[in-house]
Amino acid sequence: MEYIRDAGLNVFAKKALISSVVRLDVEKPITYPDYVTAFGVEQSVSYSKINKSENRINHRFSLFEMSGGSGFFISECLIVTNFHVAIGAYSIFAKLAGSERELAVEGVEAFDIRNDLVVLKVAGEGMPLSLGDSNTVGDADSIWAVGYPEGVAKINHGTVNGSQCCCNQIKMNIDTSAGSSGCPVLNSDGEVIGVDVSGDELYSYAIPSNELRRLIELERMPLSLKSWHNDPYVRAYIETREGDMKKEIGLYEEAVFHYNIAIDLDPHFCRAYRSRAEAKFGIRAFDEGFADILSVLKLNPVSFSFSRLGAFVIWKRRVFQTTVARFFAGLYMKVVG
Repeated sequence: MEYIRDAGLNVFAKKALISSVVRLDVEKPITYPDYVTAFGVEQSVSYSKINKSENRINHRFSLFEMSGGSGFFISECLIVTNFHVAIGAYSIFAKLAGSERELAVEGVEAFDIRNDLVVLKVAGEGMPLSLGDSNTVGDADSIWAVGYPEGVAKINHGTVNGSQCCCNQIKMNIDTSAGSSGCPVLNSDGEVIGVDVSGDELYSYAIPSNELRRLIELERMPLSLKSWHNDPYVRAYIETREGDMKKEIGLYEEAVFHYNIAIDLDPHFCRAYRSRAEAKFGIRAFDEGFADILSVLKLNPVSFSFSRLGAFVIWKRRVFQTTVARFFAGLYMKVVG
């Protein structure tokens, strides 16, 4: 009986691949200056501290790269994919396995940076998939990931791994790889219970479908790709990512410059503070680094309650320790500076 059920679901997954699940071809600027040119953000960025090789004067948008991902229809003209697939995209085209036609993405309907989700409007139609209730997902449940790993249409079968996963994601015993990001994860009833987002050597991970449901139920404010990239929250993400790239190669001062822009755009973006702290330590500005760590703690307070007493005490202790560390780092800087 289970074999017959699996066979029927495999047929459904193949049908979804033909009419619901899309391959995304994404064109992105390679360099930060190309990003600035592509999305017209010059007016809000100062370049006085950026290396001359990255100066915007007489620079033309010429360097770009093609990347890929997966997505699926949730209504006739709307598709879902991961935020990280679409971010930085100058153009995006979606293609169904059952058609030679490429559907241009016209804009962004909604996005959720924290849960790595974005809803895109396309110039074409597809068959919407039904959303299931991710709260009902249980250990060892059968699942199917339908997407485009390495750009090739593929259906992968696996199971849910019941062990606890951070970030409220579904941990899966299933083989997904680059290009699968944004693909639907189907349950035994053919419903979407998750959106594939990442993987490692042992497991793959998916954003629960209930997070997607909350996103699509929000009031929408459609934006073109260019307008979307000028949204302060999106800009902050991109500036932080650029800062991370600079930090990884030891260009700490340039990294701090980008983190400063990100924090000006989104003063509540914890990742920017955390990364800037690491860059500050890299240039031996220890007191400023501890100040950023303190900002992260204050942006994530733990309210006092008897049920969360342990977490509250740990948070207070970290705030105290960081405050003390900042004080002594400041004394050190005065002595040696």
